[in-house]
Amino acid sequence: MRYGFAQTATHFYVFGGVSNGTRVNSVNRLVLATGMWESRAAMPFTSEAPTCALMASTGLVYCTEGDTGSGFASYNIATNVWTPLANIPGGDHYGAASGAFNGKVFVAGGGSGGASNTVQVYDVAMNTWSAGTVSPNTFLLAGYQQVGQFLYVIGGYAVGLGILCVVASFRLPLELRLLVRRRVAPWTVSDALLGMRVFALTLSQNWEGEIVRARLAAKLGAARLEQLEPGYPVDGFTSLPAGAAEAVRAALELRARAGGVEGAGSNNWVLSADRTTTGAPLLANDPHLGVSLPGIWMQMGLHCREVTEDCPLDVSGFTFSGVPGVIIGHNADIAWGFTNLGPDVIDLYLEKLDTAGTQVTTIERCAGHDGTWGVKEEYYENSMKIGRPVFRQMAEGAPDYVSSDCAIAGRHIRQGMGESPGQKQHPITLIRIAYGL
Repeated sequence: MRYGFAQTATHFYVFGGVSNGTRVNSVNRLVLATGMWESRAAMPFTSEAPTCALMASTGLVYCTEGDTGSGFASYNIATNVWTPLANIPGGDHYGAASGAFNGKVFVAGGGSGGASNTVQVYDVAMNTWSAGTVSPNTFLLAGYQQVGQFLYVIGGYAVGLGILCVVASFRLPLELRLLVRRRVAPWTVSDALLGMRVFALTLSQNWEGEIVRARLAAKLGAARLEQLEPGYPVDGFTSLPAGAAEAVRAALELRARAGGVEGAGSNNWVLSADRTTTGAPLLANDPHLGVSLPGIWMQMGLHCREVTEDCPLDVSGFTFSGVPGVIIGHNADIAWGFTNLGPDVIDLYLEKLDTAGTQVTTIERCAGHDGTWGVKEEYYENSMKIGRPVFRQMAEGAPDYVSSDCAIAGRHIRQGMGESPGQKQHPITLIRIAYGL
């Protein structure tokens, strides 16, 4: 544990660290093709949490001593030989982050005395150290990854996002100036992680199907349910078999004669080069994400001024806040995308509040809103007629709170209840209130 590491295209190297409670100086590498480990020449120092960085252009790994001193040495991957170098200033660099490119090695943060934001820069040609620009955050034992000429540092024992942490002191776009009437707080690690969790939640859409299947299973039994909704076979087609194109064309023609259905399909497919007029493969991608304002996507490019082994980035595409890279895009060789396939990632539990003096009434009936349909002027009157049975039942007993699984439906129901005192609240808010949070 708490070892230094480096990775090449063929091997993953582990340097020193702690084994069974004892500091070690051993070096081992994992052969990625076979999954087998090999022993290599031991490090010249024995310490916990050393930090190591690979200079890809030379095949040298530079390691800084961990908690036991200020030693610094290079490891030649090709010859399996260590070479001691000038000691790093500032004492030990336990749990620091490091990167190596353009003939320099950068060692940031760390130290057995606690988290720090110092940066030391080693000049390979001169074998000398100098002080670099301090990090905007202190960190210790953080996760880090070098990508081209950028060193990304996240987490650790001091909250911060290293190079990615910026204070939003710039002028906000118009929509945020209208909606947010106060200073925007600095971006933190929690924001990045929470943003990804919220994004994952928006892609988790199988809960309605879970409810339908549960009801069908209760009425029809598991065997009949399997006939109605069979699972896709494990050995099913992942590409179109021979003759499938003609079958699809015939189905589309039949649908057109029947009046057609908008939105029945997904542009999630790839054509090989021998099926296009340009002689190049064609990728079409639909992530299946909802429309939002402001939109989550930002066009982005990551380009090195000069593409080399040390800086290979030449990527264009789209990303969103908190992600240090291109999510959907292309480089000089390949293009990529992703699509939400609606996998089974949600399990539902029926939770009934057992609190004295609290009564929860559930009404399972269409309220007539149907997404945004019920709020459109030409359909509003009809939607209110459809929802009247629900409005009457919800108003009985003058409830304190009114809720729906859909925010639009909740507002729609509250409008239809007239003078009822019930407050509209989101279901999650009601759970928070019930538990006193």
